[in-house]
Amino acid sequence: MNKQYYFVYGTLKKGYCNHKLLRDSKKIRDYITRPEYSMVNLQSFPGVVKNGNTAIHGEIYEVVDEMIEKSLDKLEGYYKPNNKENLFNKEYFDIEGEKVFIYILNTSKVAIEKYQIIPTGKW
Repeated sequence: MNKQYYFVYGTLKKGYCNHKLLRDSKKIRDYITRPEYSMVNLQSFPGVVKNGNTAIHGEIYEVVDEMIEKSLDKLEGYYKPNNKENLFNKEYFDIEGEKVFIYILNTSKVAIEKYQIIPTGKW
């Protein structure tokens, strides 16, 4: 597997319960997205949706192990592209010419209007 970059913004961040899934992945840096998203509080973890006006605060990791990538996909309920059963869809944005993956909440699966918006974009 080639290296992949992942932007994490919730329980995968350093100091949170699921960070262990990133194991030996290298933290590249803290990062704040453009204000193009909204973050919702799904009780024990956050979700991010597009077409908002909030900048999301998170961390970027370099993942070079396919098993780690599969563990991340499993945690996020991501099965395959455009699967209506995905809890999150895996999309990417560009940072300085690098493709960085982000998990975006599948709004056809989760009724986000039932949840509180996190206006700071920080979990």
